[in-house]
Amino acid sequence: MITKTKVSDGTGVVELVWFNQVYIRNQIKVDEEYYFTGKIKQEFAMKQMTAPTFEKVEMTTHLMTGALVPKYRLTSRLSLKV
Repeated sequence: MITKTKVSDGTGVVELVWFNQVYIRNQIKVDEEYYFTGKIKQEFAMKQMTAPTFEKVEMTTHLMTGALVPKYRLTSRLSLKV
């Protein structure tokens, strides 16, 4: 099952695509604001983001969006604490 939607920030449109995640339909509401994070690629005439993570803008703590999130594991002498 493929779930698709289109979102806009007022400057352009991006198609969001999820595979085998039907529950996404119930989590994203029309006319509400969200942060989406993922890699954007050009698919024919449409920009597309596959399996993005997202959070509602109203949330006070952004766990996966709106901040730098490490992509790689830490080495033995580094810490996430700032």
